[in-house]
Amino acid sequence: MPYGSIWSNRTTTSDCAYNLSWGQSLATRPELEDIEASARFFEDEDGLHIHSFFFFEDAEDHAGNSTVAFTIRDGRLFTLRERELPAFRLYRMRARSQGDGRR
Repeated sequence: MPYGSIWSNRTTTSDCAYNLSWGQSLATRPELEDIEASARFFEDEDGLHIHSFFFFEDAEDHAGNSTVAFTIRDGRLFTLRERELPAFRLYRMRARSQGDGRR
């Protein structure tokens, strides 16, 4: 991410104080589950919104998909997920190592 960017990565929408502190409304569970074509990508006063499926494999090796909501507003990226996903875990690990000056 570019210097000065902020990435807020949430797995729940229950923290109202969080929404107030950032001044950003996050998707609700019904909005996360709405993956119709018209809801996948849109822009409004709260920013640019993208909802996408991510595939995962659980502990019993069953495959599934989970919706992730992305919102971009004022140089901030907000992600909201229903569960932990390998792609996000890997990105956090890479971001931490780059933040320490290691590449």
